Order: sequence, then structure tokens, then C-alpha cells
Amino acid sequence: MISVFHKNGQKTAIFLAFRREKGFLGGENGVGRVGNLNKILTSRIMVLLFVATVSACASPGYSKRTTEAEGPFSARARNTLAADNPEGLLRVGEGFERSGNLPGALNIYGQAMAAAPDLVKAQISFARVSIALGAADRGLAMLTALMADYPENDAVRGELTQAYIKRGDFKAAELFMRPILDKATTGADHLNLGGKISEVAGDAARARELFEKALKKSPGNPEILQNLALSFALAGDYATAVALMQNVMDKPSGLIPGKVALASIYALSGQLDAAMMLARSAMALEKANERKIFYQLLPRLTGGERAVAVMFGKVPNDAIERLTGTVAK
Repeated sequence: MISVFHKNGQKTAIFLAFRREKGFLGGENGVGRVGNLNKILTSRIMVLLFVATVSACASPGYSKRTTEAEGPFSARARNTLAADNPEGLLRVGEGFERSGNLPGALNIYGQAMAAAPDLVKAQISFARVSIALGAADRGLAMLTALMADYPENDAVRGELTQAYIKRGDFKAAELFMRPILDKATTGADHLNLGGKISEVAGDAARARELFEKALKKSPGNPEILQNLALSFALAGDYATAVALMQNVMDKPSGLIPGKVALASIYALSGQLDAAMMLARSAMALEKANERKIFYQLLPRLTGGERAVAVMFGKVPNDAIERLTGTVAK
């Protein structure tokens, strides 16, 4: 249930998701482990209360017509697309986002939302870029509301999962991703993401099962093969991990990322010099040298921390503080 009220040009969304037998959060017989996401009221009913102040989708500043150009894209061109082809305007925003112009992308997505309020892709994109620009509460609130309105939309679910991953809340991420992982229609990207989350949760068998399912959907996919290799490395089976990485690096598109992943595998095994040699062959020297602390920390992390580090490329902040005495920024 979403309750929305307006105040001072904004709307506040209060999200109460009730899960019973077949609630939108899923789980067998409606029973799931929420961890520290929120408290479990009973074993059959979970209430997630999320309160955040967010700009209204059609808030001041975003309308279907504009008088301002965005980079080389004129106001007239923006308005023409907004009126005749909002999805085309959305694709323009995606181009801005890919180029790194996030403020420009947000403006384009905002106009697309105003022009086509039912265009869910525009709302997802607006929320994603809002999070990237530091407005995490607004983005998360939008995605949460979309999840309630479109519980069968895997794109919304995937983006909401990514939002929780960015916050370091892997239990919440698993909660939202779990319901679609055994559906025949679930795509390779979501199966791959589910595998990474399962690895962080300590369920390596489930992680590999999901990676294998993803590979059946996308045979030979270098990223999925890499994650499967990393799963074996995290379990200490370095021989299998290296063999799988060889398959990754045999593909032109997998050579450079494969070297970076292989460097992490060597670091996990305590071979820092070999890890640095691979890193320096895959990236600029300065960037490779910056990764040295990452490789040094890997063997000293707990199992869950190592999984987060190698699957998502970031050492958890509390681990950095514990091991170095430095508060992570």
C-alpha cells in the first residue's frame, strides 16, 4: 500500500508492504528472512516501512515542455520528442547517462516522465540517476513505490536490488531478488546478480547454481564465467578458478576484465606480487598501484567481506576501519 500526500510542492511516500501467502516480496508460503531490513512482526506477515520525502514525479522543474537546451540537444528537439516520441527522449537520456553527464540525463528523464507519466522506464532511470547523484532517499523511495505498483516488473525489481547493494544492505537486496530467481523467464543478468548476492550470503552452492543457469541463458558470457571462477576462488579452489578464468581471457572481450579478476584470485591466495603484475598489465600504472591496498586486505577479510570485495569490487567500510584504523570515506 502506498500513501501519498503533498506538502510544499513535494510528496511523501509511505510504503507499507504486507507479505502473506503471495505478497509482492515473494518467498515460499510468504515466509522470508528480512534480517536487519526491518523487524519481522510475525512469521507470516512482514511490514516494511519506508518513509522518505521525494520530489513529485511531475514536480516543478520537470514539465513536458522546456525552454532550455541540454548540451547539443536543443529545447525544440527535446519538446518535439517529448510530444511525439517520449521513448525516443528516454533513449537520448540514456546517451547522456552513458557519457557520464548525469545531471543532463536527469533533466531528460524528468521531461520524459512529465511527457509520459506511465513510462515506467523513465521513472526507473530517473531514480537510478538520482541515487548516483547522491539523492539516495529520493531514488529508493521512487523505486519502492514502483515495486508496489508493478510487482511483476523485473526491471524495477532489479534496479531496487541494485539500490540496496549500493547501500551495502545485501539482506534487503536478497529479499527483493529472491522471488524471480526460479522463474523460467528470468534473464541472465538477474540470475547473475542473484548468484553474486547468494555468494555474499554465504551460499556458494546456490550462487554457482544461479551462475550455471545464467550461462545457459547466455552461453560463454565472460562476466558470468568470471563470477563462477571467483566463487571457486572464494572457496579456496584456485585451480578450478584459474582454469575458468582462462576460458574468460580466451575471448577478446574478456581479456582485460579477466586479468583484473585473476589478479584478485592471486591476491586471495596470498600471491600479492603476481596480483600486482596482472593488474599492471590490465590498467594504467597509477590505477594498478591504487589497487595494492585492496589486494593486501583481501586475505585478511572475513568470508562475507571477501565475497563483497571480489563480487562487487568494494571492501566494506567497517572492514577498512577495523583493519587499518582509518574511517572509510
